Amino acid sequence: MLIDPPMKKPVIAVDIDDVLVDTAAKLLGDYNRKYGTSLTKHHYYKKDLEALGVTDYDIAAKRLAQYHMSPDFLETHPIPDALAAIKRLSPHFEFIGVTSRPETIAEPTRAWAKQHFGDAISKIIFTSFVMAADKDQTPLTKAVACKEIGAVFMIEDHLGHALPVSELGVKVFLVDQLWNQHDALPENVIRTSGWSEVEKHLLDHLAS
Repeated sequence: MLIDPPMKKPVIAVDIDDVLVDTAAKLLGDYNRKYGTSLTKHHYYKKDLEALGVTDYDIAAKRLAQYHMSPDFLETHPIPDALAAIKRLSPHFEFIGVTSRPETIAEPTRAWAKQHFGDAISKIIFTSFVMAADKDQTPLTKAVACKEIGAVFMIEDHLGHALPVSELGVKVFLVDQLWNQHDALPENVIRTSGWSEVEKHLLDHLAS
């Protein structure tokens, strides 16, 4: 049996894309249909011009930016296990979205989160990491965001974000994906098979 919810709930920073919603499958599938490519999850996060069907990555970046603004992208349903777990855990933890999405889609993203998760996700921080990386700009890092919100845990799929956050002493639950394989993870980064395992770790924390 769970203990009563604490007065001040521990903060969990939770990524959105490929953690709350299966963005990769949707994005790659739509890109392939529209541009005649054969991208798989092995190509995700790789600037492989031949696979992307372009001669200049700026072309692909513009295509992806257009997709990020499309109704198909913004109306994708959340992963069922993520939705169920967050709703069960929200009485005991404060979930704050920390996403690489740009501010240009902040309003529809917040509306999406509100529609599906209600108040279980209290707010969302947008780092604009994806667009800034494409333009060789320096975005807000997720490590800085996690420090500002006092995150105790993070749920993430990208090693480039997970490792710096773990160095702050934040325990990171890394959702297993093809693009985040690594021979040796630090102690604070725990690889998980999905939301059922994440939920178990968090319930164990409550019971300890």
